[in-house]
Amino acid sequence: TRRRQVCLPENGRLTSRGYGRIARIGSRVSKKRGITRLTRCVTGGGRLITVLNGGRVQFVVATAHGYRANKAWPGRPLSAIRRAYPRTSRLARGLYRPYKRSRIAMRVRNGRVTAIVVFDRRLARNPRRLAPLLRAALR
Repeated sequence: TRRRQVCLPENGRLTSRGYGRIARIGSRVSKKRGITRLTRCVTGGGRLITVLNGGRVQFVVATAHGYRANKAWPGRPLSAIRRAYPRTSRLARGLYRPYKRSRIAMRVRNGRVTAIVVFDRRLARNPRRLAPLLRAALR
């Protein structure tokens, strides 16, 4: 028998530490080795994806419109993000950061934010490593 998955609430707040107790950056969730992905559904559409490396949460991706990180959320235009965060910088193609030392990034497609990403400090040191991991997580 399979357990029925209970979806997360429609609205949520992402911080630099992750999402609540469910997906806190750096916390140990599993004893599995290697990179694993946990996907949770969100009421009203979208998902919350937690990527683990060696059992620890390495980054969290939210694609649901109700999940926000301060002034950024999926569905918001990049132009509005640039007004809200004048120092927005590009990390890689389609990946933006609100300011230089931020651990929150936005995936942008066709001028709109499609996902909010909260990542580990180690990934923050070399953010170009984040782009391929993010692509793999959103497949």
